[in-house]
Amino acid sequence: MEKYRLFINKYELDIIDYYKKLIEIKQSLELTTIKNANFTLNKTPKLIIANTYKKIDPRREKRISDIKKLLKTYNIDYDIIK
Repeated sequence: MEKYRLFINKYELDIIDYYKKLIEIKQSLELTTIKNANFTLNKTPKLIIANTYKKIDPRREKRISDIKKLLKTYNIDYDIIK
């Protein structure tokens, strides 16, 4: 995540320009209704984890807990989504 944070900071303007161009292309193809978008870039990367478990049992609860502890230890910003 630290390398990604450094990348974001180094290429901030390029990333913003990329998304501006992407919106322009989507507008030209009528795939979005966004007009005059103002972009800001969050320079803190966030790890998104998909919880795909269908059933939760004690082993899986422990695994999820261990992952959360590890992420907290390394101060990694994250979300776990269903």
